[in-house]
Amino acid sequence: MTFRDNGESAFSHFNKMILKNMGVGEPNNLTLKSEDFEILNKLAESQQSVLFIINYTKQNYEFISENCEEIINITHDYLKGGYQAVLNVIYPEDQIYVSKALGKAFEYMFEHFSVEEMKNMTYAHTYRMIDRDKNLIQILQRGSLLEVNKEKKPLTESGMLANVSHWKKTDQSLFFVKSGEKSLFLVRLPNSAEVEKIELSYAQLKVLRSLAKGNDSQTAAKELKISKYTIDTHRKHILAKTGFSDINAVIHFAVEAGIL
Repeated sequence: MTFRDNGESAFSHFNKMILKNMGVGEPNNLTLKSEDFEILNKLAESQQSVLFIINYTKQNYEFISENCEEIINITHDYLKGGYQAVLNVIYPEDQIYVSKALGKAFEYMFEHFSVEEMKNMTYAHTYRMIDRDKNLIQILQRGSLLEVNKEKKPLTESGMLANVSHWKKTDQSLFFVKSGEKSLFLVRLPNSAEVEKIELSYAQLKVLRSLAKGNDSQTAAKELKISKYTIDTHRKHILAKTGFSDINAVIHFAVEAGIL
């Protein structure tokens, strides 16, 4: 699974298709044609992700790709039930985390983002979902606000859901929102639904970028011209900040969320 394709994020491609070719004009007036549905379903298949477009005024989906059952083992008909239907299948403990993380994220956006910055905002977060066989699956969700009114109220959002259960099992969750150079990075506290803001230093991000290339600590040390001990120290600090036990889970999220 990846949200990237030939150097351009498939998610960016998804949004360009909507904004340029699908009639987004007047606020909350998204018109999808039959050929648009076909194109979006093909894109969803190619990315092994569920694509969706939410209308916040109506509290329903303008579009949700037909590959739901294949990707997350939840039927398309069920998800067509609306936004609340998705919330109902999020693991109960994670419902609390998601609610608190969204609250902190919107508080940050209202304070720091202009209306235009909110329109260019993207986010990514992880949580657990219960599929129709009652299995617990790990979800990576990425989204973007397409339309925002003058009061900064979201009107339309696009997003992608990916099943990342192949990542190392964890009950930890990360939430990242950004627009331009402004960003907020949240992590769920261990054994809790509470969230807190974290900061990764420039040096830690450099180490993550190097490790994301597939480098081990020794190779990363040579590339960055620092000692292996320093690399391992940064790794420990990153894990301590995020609460994860596996650096690869942090790298996967950082790459897909656009942190790196």
